Amino acid sequence: MGQYVDAAVGGRSPAGIKRGCGGRRGGFAALRPARLTGLLLRSAPGSGKFVLCRSDSAAGLQSFRDLLSDALFSARFAAKTARMTKPVSLSAPLLALLLWRLGEVAEACSCAPAHPQQAYCTADVVIRAKVTGQKEVLTGSDTYGNPIKKIQYDIKQLKMFKGPSQEISAIFTAPTSAVCGVALESDGKSEYLVTGKLESDGTVHVTLCDFIVPWNSLTPAQRKGFDVRYETGCGCRIVRCSSVPCSVSDPVECLWTDWITESTVQGPQAQHYTCIKRNDNSCAWYRGAALPKNDFMDIEDP
Repeated sequence: MGQYVDAAVGGRSPAGIKRGCGGRRGGFAALRPARLTGLLLRSAPGSGKFVLCRSDSAAGLQSFRDLLSDALFSARFAAKTARMTKPVSLSAPLLALLLWRLGEVAEACSCAPAHPQQAYCTADVVIRAKVTGQKEVLTGSDTYGNPIKKIQYDIKQLKMFKGPSQEISAIFTAPTSAVCGVALESDGKSEYLVTGKLESDGTVHVTLCDFIVPWNSLTPAQRKGFDVRYETGCGCRIVRCSSVPCSVSDPVECLWTDWITESTVQGPQAQHYTCIKRNDNSCAWYRGAALPKNDFMDIEDP
């Protein structure tokens, strides 16, 4: 099911036009090319207007808006009224240009911020490593026959905090940041904390959505967390507060308020605290060098 997007202002459409993104009532305005993942042109029923629809997996609409001029949008897409009775058509060159540019922005990468503890708990692999080399490799073909390219980073594993029994000698990522590829220094000197996904073939794949940072940028509490403490809190849930008011709805939740109090997700809670269970099975933020006893930070005082 698609979602209507007002291409000029990035907002939602009136209900009358929004129906155009439903698969049943809105017709395709053009065939979707291979690289057009999620962004579709459809004709809104009863409006005679082409609208821009987005599937749940689409990203990069802001980039799309930047790619074409305001004049182009105002001429063909910018309509904030609920109904349009006079049909508006797209010329063939304009439609071709639009689809061509859409193919680029459809591959944009976006991720929700994650507390380091969340990154540990959700990852298949967590290691400390040096990158010793890199090369581009082909890993097969997609459904359209296009070659799938990845960057292979050869690594020297220094310590495994979580993962398989065998040592990891390489990690793989997409070739560009537009498709969530990760860029690492391969000088053999820089050390990284790397979280990633273990594929069925035993390889490790990493993206920009994973927690990958220089080892020397971690605080002592974060290093201790990845070593032993974060694992003790994987039965808890960290809830990010992105706007006020916000609250927890379950005793096993910890409210992460760094964005509200510090205007960054790399605030005190991310740098120094772990969300772990108390004796009564509720969860709370904890900071300390020793294993927790009764020294918990109140949830109202992050």
